[in-house]
Amino acid sequence: MMEIKIGYRMALLVIAMTISAGCTGTFLGSDKQQYIEAQAVDDVPDDAAVTSYNHESIADIEPIQEVVEKAANSDGSSATIEVTSAEAKEAKEALRSVPNYDGDPIGFYVRKGNQTYKIVFLKEE
Repeated sequence: MMEIKIGYRMALLVIAMTISAGCTGTFLGSDKQQYIEAQAVDDVPDDAAVTSYNHESIADIEPIQEVVEKAANSDGSSATIEVTSAEAKEAKEALRSVPNYDGDPIGFYVRKGNQTYKIVFLKEE
């Protein structure tokens, strides 16, 4: 019976530490992996707005800058990076201040140099 009490107390301690550390989503398995993808596009829809890579709204947003840089330096001109929920939220917030394309396919278009990249968010199912 003593082991059950220690085990129960230990479980409560682990849960309390997890909650205080803000890690409940990951600990309990509810935090799905998220990704940001940048893919080079040759044809931007006529009614889609294109935002500069250096635009003030996204210039300091590391995940967006990183995925565009990786795509620009890749042979296939596309890249996907894994991001935390907080990074995905920050990137989405920043992109809310720039025009998005609501047509098909939905996304954000960012130009770096002479190349335009479509930015999309992916979530593991």
